[in-house]
Amino acid sequence: MKKTHTDIRHFETFTKLKCNINDFLQKLTANAEDLQGSDEKAIIKSLLELIELIEETDLVEYVGAASFAQMLNVSQQNVTKSGNRALNLDYRGNFLRPDAIVDGRPLWLKSRAEQFVMDNEKEKMEDD
Repeated sequence: MKKTHTDIRHFETFTKLKCNINDFLQKLTANAEDLQGSDEKAIIKSLLELIELIEETDLVEYVGAASFAQMLNVSQQNVTKSGNRALNLDYRGNFLRPDAIVDGRPLWLKSRAEQFVMDNEKEKMEDD
């Protein structure tokens, strides 16, 4: 799937953040030995643990109706309508329920959307 300008910009921002965290982590580690008090060392240790946790966190990727429609080779309008229908409690269809709504527009986790597309393609192949 083609990456959009927004996807690339978010990835670049996240990559810069991870680099800044690595630089900060190295500076903290280098200066941690100079601290005398146990309180300061405990604070630095907590910060280091927090930074490591942030560094390990991956960016959650969502796709909107336009990208999802492109993956399915259908119109954006059909995906939006199907997504909105899937939000109804009495919906009995098999379209993937959106994972989020932003400004009234449905969004799907990218991994779930890709899995839905693969499952949908398998079903089409089995029907033929």
